Amino acid sequence: MQYLKITIHDNDYHAELSTLGDFLSSFIRDYLIFHTFDIDMMVLKDGILKFLVGANAVMFEFMYCKDYLDYNGKIDKTAMYLEKRLEVNVVDESDIDFKEDEDDGYLYIPICTEEEIKSAKYGLKYFFR
Repeated sequence: MQYLKITIHDNDYHAELSTLGDFLSSFIRDYLIFHTFDIDMMVLKDGILKFLVGANAVMFEFMYCKDYLDYNGKIDKTAMYLEKRLEVNVVDESDIDFKEDEDDGYLYIPICTEEEIKSAKYGLKYFFR
């Protein structure tokens, strides 16, 4: 089985990765019913970056109750920060390394349909490392 691996070289983005995992795992399962996973990785990375920045902005608005959108260009700064630290690629199950750097955040999303998840030995929708 192949996985979409999303790495952020900063482990402070767990909530954002969790939200992304929920969204992408559901979307990929539904998408693969009708299509193959033949996606431009640069376009996907750009979309993931925008999703993470948006999730981060909403989270900070709730947590700190301040106008995050006008907070010294924080969204632009977050986007530039994450862009330098974000990696998106496809890996085989045998290439998953559980000894990766603990200072980084990793999200693995299986590239398969709902039926394949149910029949897999783990049945995971996505997981973090």
